Amino acid sequence: MLQVTGDLGGFSVKAQTEFDGTDGVAAWSVATSIGFGSLDVGAFYKDDGTDTTTHIGASTTLAGVYVGAEAGDSSNGDDSWGLGVKLPGGVKIGMDNVAGDLQQVTASYDIDLGGSTMRLIVRDNEGADTYAKVQWNYSL
Repeated sequence: MLQVTGDLGGFSVKAQTEFDGTDGVAAWSVATSIGFGSLDVGAFYKDDGTDTTTHIGASTTLAGVYVGAEAGDSSNGDDSWGLGVKLPGGVKIGMDNVAGDLQQVTASYDIDLGGSTMRLIVRDNEGADTYAKVQWNYSL
């Protein structure tokens, strides 16, 4: 893999190529983002020789509430979208499109344990069971 990254005054570009182990390129991609004050906008394109994928997204923080949205289109029909909100106090709520045009809604809350984090998660998957779980994260 070869990756080139540049950043100039809030505008960034990343280009990447992946090799297939022979003499060919397995995939290549380019991503860019730019910030306009509190609004960040980004785009991504990838071609793996079989399928192409394009994503665009934007995020901002308004009155302490983070809001983000993204949409993606793939030549193989795996289109996607997602919406996310992080409320003051740390509650995160997201909704996204998963395989087969099914949606899932997730709510989570992180509790700082001093060196580690416990995450409480509730997820409702359309076409599957709703579940709650606890996740523990520790970083060295």
